Amino acid sequence: MTALADHAERRIGSAALADGTVLAWAGSPDDRVPLGQAPWQITALAVSADGRRLAAVGGDSRMLVWGLGRSAPYEEVPLAFCADHVFAHPDGGWVVSGTGGPVELTTEDGRRHRITPVPDDTPEDGPPAWLRDAVLAEADRSGIASLLAEPSALARLAATGVGALVVGPYTPPPPGRTGPMDEIAALRAETRRHGLRIVVDLHPPRGPQDDVLLLDCVRRWLDQDIDGVRISAGPEIGARHLDDLRHLLDGYEDRVLIRSGPPTAAGFRSEQGDLGAESDACDLLQPGSLTIAFVQGFGNGNLYTHAHRLRLALEVLRSSGLRAGWAHTLPDAIRPAQRRSAAAVLLGLPGVPLLPPDLLGDPAIATLLELRRAHPALSRGAFDVRPYTGLGLLAVVRTHGGETVLCLTNSGAEPATVDLTPGYLGVPGPLSLLDLLDGGTADCAGTAPARTVVDGGGVRWFLLLPAPGRAYPGTGPVAR
Repeated sequence: MTALADHAERRIGSAALADGTVLAWAGSPDDRVPLGQAPWQITALAVSADGRRLAAVGGDSRMLVWGLGRSAPYEEVPLAFCADHVFAHPDGGWVVSGTGGPVELTTEDGRRHRITPVPDDTPEDGPPAWLRDAVLAEADRSGIASLLAEPSALARLAATGVGALVVGPYTPPPPGRTGPMDEIAALRAETRRHGLRIVVDLHPPRGPQDDVLLLDCVRRWLDQDIDGVRISAGPEIGARHLDDLRHLLDGYEDRVLIRSGPPTAAGFRSEQGDLGAESDACDLLQPGSLTIAFVQGFGNGNLYTHAHRLRLALEVLRSSGLRAGWAHTLPDAIRPAQRRSAAAVLLGLPGVPLLPPDLLGDPAIATLLELRRAHPALSRGAFDVRPYTGLGLLAVVRTHGGETVLCLTNSGAEPATVDLTPGYLGVPGPLSLLDLLDGGTADCAGTAPARTVVDGGGVRWFLLLPAPGRAYPGTGPVAR
């Protein structure tokens, strides 16, 4: 037998056999009768407080419930985690424990926080695991000097949880010359002390011997323990060059290759024909057309152009079967007053954001970084743009497993108001909205929408929770 449970007062007993068969009896075990068979080996049984039901779990994301004293199939109760223990609660419900799924924490000030730990499911032939959910810092040569000049600057940057520092741009030095090699070596020594990785941004020249020069330069930097390269160039860098670089990088452990396209105004549809030219060499693609659309969206207060183009880009990338993901950089053309809200948009989108170190140190952005690490939906989740509600307000829904997060960003100068309903959000309802920034909650139903105000240039992120007895979006009803 793999599990036993009884109800002493009502003299009810139960047992599970190794093949999943469930037996129950009233009075003597000699009177046991089969109730049914589970699709897996049962690890725990429980008899309800009223003695009328029997629950079983077995390391699966379902709980099975039989009615005692009647002949009927078991009821399946979907769970948001894999259960291995079940106990009867005095109120007639169940207490279920296991692994995976969301965890809710309450701080001393009463605020609620919900996080979802996830296993590392990075494909063996995909990008390195450290890049999977990363946010990257991006610094030019003057920014590097600032980081090295202030002893605590790199420590503060590392404290934000960024995955790596992208530095440059550099041009490969001629043979026999170190050029920026010494500068990178000095930076590398400091970043290693703080657990930061280094990716070098290269602008390769084009000439008869430049292919050999590029590979030799990358090899020398890899020997100095850099963690990857970003190639910033036009169509003259094609599949052959990228394949050669990939082959070189694969000789070193966990190295990345990022391809940054020129910031042209061409639509993404005109670029997708060249997507195959990237071969399967790159870990991240940074197409210029998405940058242009992003700048235009903030310029006219309407981010839907960028969001819908990104959705098209994701569909093209998914259908291509390539290993790469998208990288998003904060364009220089974004006005200073809009940099914080622009960064917040990037942190809520699929892909890997690249942000300047000074913005990563902003307290508001630091809070969003913590939330992004705590909620896999924000870094790994499916991506959906909700219908347009008003100029300047972008509503994005991210879903991963049993977790759904709503990201609202107002790129305009004035406050924007939106009435949130389950229908608008595209999820079952009614719901409760947990504000991830202040811990407050609001109910959301079709007949009673949650009226939400987003300040000009502001951001609000909500975790969508089921009303009591309802389902987590995409998982089914929650067991009591």
